[in-house]
Amino acid sequence: MIDCDLLISYNSKVIHQLSHLEQVDYELYLNAWTALTNIVFSLIQQKQNSVASHILNQLLTIDLPQQMAAFKIRIVFLKKLLAYRESGDDREINAYLKSLTEIGLSNLVSELLDYWDSVY
Repeated sequence: MIDCDLLISYNSKVIHQLSHLEQVDYELYLNAWTALTNIVFSLIQQKQNSVASHILNQLLTIDLPQQMAAFKIRIVFLKKLLAYRESGDDREINAYLKSLTEIGLSNLVSELLDYWDSVY
């Protein structure tokens, strides 16, 4: 695992550069979003819930292009994963996964279930 302080620092730098990356190099912009979701997931694995929640709240305020909806879905899932960790109630997260399955996103649901399995 990477040091928590390093993850926080890296996250801040990446978020600060997002709008620039989107204009300059879209592939790098996509990679930055992947890195950000990986940072949050790593923090969740390290049980750094408050830091992960803070970063997720930052990410949820950023408007994403429609074609990047999968990133927003992952971010919302990670937020629900944290809520589940706090409450122990899996109804909300299960309802979310069910709704994603109903609209045909079963591959994404499988990925999200892998996240869940690796944390719990």
